[in-house]
Amino acid sequence: GGVMTEALKDLCYRVAPFGIDQARAMIADLRSAPLFGAFRGRPALDVDALADAIARVSVLAAQEDRIAELDINPLFVRPRGKGIAAADALIVTAK
Repeated sequence: GGVMTEALKDLCYRVAPFGIDQARAMIADLRSAPLFGAFRGRPALDVDALADAIARVSVLAAQEDRIAELDINPLFVRPRGKGIAAADALIVTAK
């Protein structure tokens, strides 16, 4: 995410709302998807928790028509089984 996503243009889109399987497919579609796996002594990251969060945010965005923008950055994906952590989030509502 963040600057690296912008620099690499490594993005994927879906129409909200969608479920966890679609969120997993989105993650797998990224060119950077291998970075979520185990390598060089680092454990695999918690893709299940990330997919769950993406799916839940999609449902929120689809249900709440007052949301104009939603930014969660940075979102830290921890080792498998340890979940995710959002360091900052911003929701801008429509006027």
